[in-house]
Amino acid sequence: MDDQRRPGSPHNQSPPPCQAHHGNNTAIDGHNEADRLFKRARVDAIGVHCNDLPSLLPVSPPPPLSPSYNRSTTRSRDVIFDLYAYYIQLCAGLLMRSLYFYYVLCFCIFSVAKALSSSQSSTLFAIMSDFGYHPLLADTWKGNNPCEDKWFGILCDVEGVKYIFLMSMNLTGTISPRFADLTSLHGIDLSDNLLTGTIPHELIKMKLRVLDVSYNQLHGKISRFGALVLATDGNQGIVMASIVRVPLESVVGFFFGILVLGFLFIGGAGVLFYLAKKVNHHI
Repeated sequence: MDDQRRPGSPHNQSPPPCQAHHGNNTAIDGHNEADRLFKRARVDAIGVHCNDLPSLLPVSPPPPLSPSYNRSTTRSRDVIFDLYAYYIQLCAGLLMRSLYFYYVLCFCIFSVAKALSSSQSSTLFAIMSDFGYHPLLADTWKGNNPCEDKWFGILCDVEGVKYIFLMSMNLTGTISPRFADLTSLHGIDLSDNLLTGTIPHELIKMKLRVLDVSYNQLHGKISRFGALVLATDGNQGIVMASIVRVPLESVVGFFFGILVLGFLFIGGAGVLFYLAKKVNHHI
């Protein structure tokens, strides 16, 4: 009995914490069992394992990092990837806007070209009506685009109708002033026909380079304008307006009269200034 109570006696040593409930007592009530399970879970949670208690919550260690792993390098790669993605998105947006702009531009150009060709065709139909609907023109001037449909006697460029060649066709009627509506027109050849009437003044004001109406039955007085090459031979009734010439003596007399009036004005102003100064001196 004394040996069992002695401090150094093996009978007085307390069992280890993990074996506190493994004594010689075989009767374990429900409270002790719950406490045991709680302690086991706590030991598993803090990573301390007892030799005689199996782990209730097995925890696998994290996989080892690669020797070449560098957090700063990975972060830099992520930033570079984000920048590449941003620039790709920006370039895609600019490309879509450019494609939309070119689409609108092409649509506008096509619309303008279509409207221009339609306007030119209507003008040429009006000109054909003044020619009495010549059979050859009525058969060949078909469609809405005189350039693409290759109308007879019509020569075009990118701007539209450039030249009209309708010579030696026995055309009758008059020259239509609607020629002036063809703003891209540079030359008209209506020579050797049976046209009557006068040359419309609108044709003279156009930016034409050549207008050949020779050998018709035209009449009237016309003037020469700028660099227009106007051929009117064979028309007995056409009279070229002469240039009014002013005599040289009249021009010299006009300028001499202006000079005399200038001297008189200056002299009169000087006399008035002298008289006003003299009156102020006496006062």
